[in-house]
Amino acid sequence: MLWALLEDAEGLLAAGRFDDADQRCWQALQHVARKGAENEPASFAAHFGRARALEGLNGTSAVVGRLSALAAETARSLGAEHPLARCVATYAEVRAGRER
Repeated sequence: MLWALLEDAEGLLAAGRFDDADQRCWQALQHVARKGAENEPASFAAHFGRARALEGLNGTSAVVGRLSALAAETARSLGAEHPLARCVATYAEVRAGRER
């Protein structure tokens, strides 16, 4: 169920349906909280999805700091070489570069 919500959110992000994508990621985070899995990959994937949804709604400048903090936290919890940590870090770097 959890990963299905995240997959659905990805499709919604790709379709530009940012409000709906944010809702799916929020639902995924509720599942994460019930499981006590805040330091698991699904939690970071849901936070990453929410940040991207908010970027779609409010622009890059609204989420640059959030993405940077998420990249650091993801690397700290999962290890810098984890595929998700690398993905979040790269995304955050690109977005930060756009804001300079």
